[in-house]
Amino acid sequence: MKKILLATGNITIQEETVRYSVNLAQRLRAGLEVLQVFKPSMVSGWRKVLQKLSMSRELFEGSMVAATFAEAGEFETAKLARKLMSQIALAVDANETAAEDAVEYHVTFRAGNPEQEIVRFVEHNHDVVLTIYDAAGSDKGSPSPEQLKEKLGVPMVTVEKKSR
Repeated sequence: MKKILLATGNITIQEETVRYSVNLAQRLRAGLEVLQVFKPSMVSGWRKVLQKLSMSRELFEGSMVAATFAEAGEFETAKLARKLMSQIALAVDANETAAEDAVEYHVTFRAGNPEQEIVRFVEHNHDVVLTIYDAAGSDKGSPSPEQLKEKLGVPMVTVEKKSR
């Protein structure tokens, strides 16, 4: 099954980006992979989280990620992880009109350099045919859309922050 990757190096993802990604996945009958890369500088007690994650050397997802952050005393990050999962579930539910229109999705959280982790994810997941990059709120250290586009082996759509 072909898949679309929704990727960000930010601590939050715009709701518009989530809805757009789910809608596109539904129209293309593709799965949706969501990759959220947390930079260690984003979280004050990141060392505790990294220690807990490195114990198992596996990626945690969904409520397991939130629980890991909460255990490490990173309650705000745990809330943001739960919020992302809720956003995706709501967008999937809103777009489903029939069982055959259901969008399969998977969320991965990683720690590290956003540019390297996004590129690595695409290189290791050959069924990803398109990347949607949520560049809203990008800060120093997040890859620019141009930098990322050059390194990805698949087409990329950039979602910029909406002006109000």
